[in-house]
Amino acid sequence: IGEQSDGRGKIYKHYDVHNLYGWSETIATLPAARATENKRSIVISRSTFPTSGSYTGHWLGDNTAAWSHLKYNIIGMLEFNLFGIPSI
Repeated sequence: IGEQSDGRGKIYKHYDVHNLYGWSETIATLPAARATENKRSIVISRSTFPTSGSYTGHWLGDNTAAWSHLKYNIIGMLEFNLFGIPSI
């Protein structure tokens, strides 16, 4: 099992903190993007965590515009909308 440290000696299981890194990036990226051009901005991430929907949309991954992928896209969009995270 992979482990990660918080830099202060506390060890966490990778499974428990895997998406926290992506979540913390979105917290910093959205205000920075909005401040740069003073315009509306959007951040898209594959890494989501509770409250991510306030800061980012979710990218469903490497699907193509093929009919065989359509069922996966629909399922993914419905699931993430249940969690309050817009799917892009």
